[in-house]
Amino acid sequence: MSAHDGLIEQMMVTARDCITHDVLRSVNAVIQLKVDTGDAGVQNFFINLKNDGGSVERGQWSHGPVALTVDLKAEDIRRLLSDEQYYLEAFLTGRVRLDVKDGEVMGRLEPFIKEFKGLFQATLASLE
Repeated sequence: MSAHDGLIEQMMVTARDCITHDVLRSVNAVIQLKVDTGDAGVQNFFINLKNDGGSVERGQWSHGPVALTVDLKAEDIRRLLSDEQYYLEAFLTGRVRLDVKDGEVMGRLEPFIKEFKGLFQATLASLE
């Protein structure tokens, strides 16, 4: 059990809430997230924006390649989603690592990420 479980669970719920038919049609990719919680090791979950209505589940995607793998530290999640400058710093210092297999996926993900960030920040603010 990790002190970050609630935050990771909220990320998964928020990602699920952002999956729409338009997102599935435009993104058509799977994103694997590896979240280092420190105290409980790495927790994996994937966001399927490809088929079957989309899904967000714990574990590793096992139905083919992923377009993007994101490795990040749980302690950075809030700041990464609220501070654009910190994202660049975290990426440059290795706190966030991206393994991009589909070079065009970042552009296709932009509307999903924007919606996710707004909804996640609003949810966190309501919990505080």
